[in-house]
Amino acid sequence: MQPTADVPSQADPTIGVPSRDALDRHFCRLTDQGHHALRGGDAEQAERCFLGALDEAERVFREAEVGSGVASLLAPMLLTVGCRNLAAARERSGDGSGARAHLSMAVERLLDAAENAGHPPVLRIACVRHLRYALGFLAEGGGELSVAVVERFAPRTKTVAAQVMRVASLCRSPAMQAPTGRLS
Repeated sequence: MQPTADVPSQADPTIGVPSRDALDRHFCRLTDQGHHALRGGDAEQAERCFLGALDEAERVFREAEVGSGVASLLAPMLLTVGCRNLAAARERSGDGSGARAHLSMAVERLLDAAENAGHPPVLRIACVRHLRYALGFLAEGGGELSVAVVERFAPRTKTVAAQVMRVASLCRSPAMQAPTGRLS
């Protein structure tokens, strides 16, 4: 029996793989609710929503760590955005140090995941790509705090980025490419 459009082949590699929409739907809903609460002046409700969104980002991150390709691309972005939103709510309620703690957490989490050789290369590369945003959000405060952020994270970021660039170049090498199915 030939597969039809309605009945996918058993060899279809996308069977059982969650779509991006399925992975980030709950995150987006909680984030939207948090922004609505923040606009309405309810920083406490916004914080609860953003904490829920951050929990969802961590769930997607755990899926990425065990090899979900879609989650590997999405998790670093969700984590960075989730931490940024929570930091904004904390900042709005006067908790500047709590805001910086969440932004620092994003940078640490991205660095830890990028550094972990046991994680899928796609996740490690995506983490390095999102580090620039997480570091940028953290450094937005300006002044001595920005200098301290650079001094704290720059050496490790440089080392981790170099490690992941080597991994990425190995993934692009002809020996690591999938066979084309053609015989020479």
